[in-house]
Amino acid sequence: MKIRKTTSVLFFILSILFAQNGHSQNNNLNQEEKKLVELYSNISKNQETADQNSEKFEKEFIKVLEGNPASLEYNFSKLTESNNWFIRTSADGKFRMYTWDTQTGGTMHFFNTIYQYKNNSKVFTKIPARNGKDAGSFCSKIFTVTINKLTYYLPVTNGVYSNRDASQSISVFTIDGDKLDDSIKLFKTKTKTLNRIDVNYDFFSVVDRPERPVELIKYDEKKKSIYIPFVNDKLQVLDNYFIYQLSDNLFRYVGIEKLNEITIKKESKIDTQVALKFINDYCEFCNQQFKKNKSILSTDDWIAKNSLLSISFKKSYKGLVDAAKKEDPELGLDFDPIFDAQDFPENGFELASVDDDQYITVKAKDPNWAGFTIKIKVVYQQNKWLVDGAGVINIPENKRAKR
Repeated sequence: MKIRKTTSVLFFILSILFAQNGHSQNNNLNQEEKKLVELYSNISKNQETADQNSEKFEKEFIKVLEGNPASLEYNFSKLTESNNWFIRTSADGKFRMYTWDTQTGGTMHFFNTIYQYKNNSKVFTKIPARNGKDAGSFCSKIFTVTINKLTYYLPVTNGVYSNRDASQSISVFTIDGDKLDDSIKLFKTKTKTLNRIDVNYDFFSVVDRPERPVELIKYDEKKKSIYIPFVNDKLQVLDNYFIYQLSDNLFRYVGIEKLNEITIKKESKIDTQVALKFINDYCEFCNQQFKKNKSILSTDDWIAKNSLLSISFKKSYKGLVDAAKKEDPELGLDFDPIFDAQDFPENGFELASVDDDQYITVKAKDPNWAGFTIKIKVVYQQNKWLVDGAGVINIPENKRAKR
């Protein structure tokens, strides 16, 4: 009885100590994350020092990861609020990819990546070698596959080279002891075996899809099949898919199929309020700017920090503004790309109509601005509605309001 009682007390004490240790590590990471958020925000404040600030941020982030094994399970929610950050973790919790926009590009976006993985309770950090000419990519999803009792991680990564040019890829990783192996070839085509499959495509051919990031490459766990989209010679994404099915320890090419079933699930009820709130908030922001309110943010910062906007909106806006400044440093854009005009109705907007394909039309409240409308696009991602386009930002020409 005494032995049992002593063991129970010892177990209770150890449980408290482990709980306190875990709480202490989370508090430490929380404080470190606040510093990282400040460092990351400094990158976009000054283009002349963007590269140096980006390198400084990465060094500090690596130091945090390497010094805190518990970071593998920490969500870094404050960093990911920026919409320029992507943290994806495998289903078994043993492999994670940190990818983020370095904010040092224009319409071509540059991304950095850090791998983190665990083996036998030990956590490792790996920084991949970088080619100066490679823009990098961000990870949107990680599929976890077990073959012959070995676990393979298949991350889906995305490159952004301009407003139009983009890519999506799937590759293979596995944990081999203390090493992260990225050389395994699991994809068998008709003629060769590959470690990765790349799809280059025209973003405007899929711009009307509601999800962000766009989900082109898919995996069906039940069928053990990977679906790679067919792209024509104009880089337009079509409805056909190349099918790679698991057989004899490899994902083997088995043919092309048109899969209407593999469509993105849309939320049935479009949230028009997010569109109205954004455009009216923007009106009020512009009103404050004209009043020369010194405490007001710059337009670029207001857009970058706005939680109602999708990543795609922010990137397209920044790309358009940066391209205009490069062409004419003094003038930049000679119109407002969100209003698609040089002036705007100060009293804001109200709902005019909702289209079936998630485009919303808003109209000016002021009778003196009768007929002035703006087309806004919304998307459903990460369990919420966001504004993905407005004015000329991410809105195809045939959808824009007439001017």
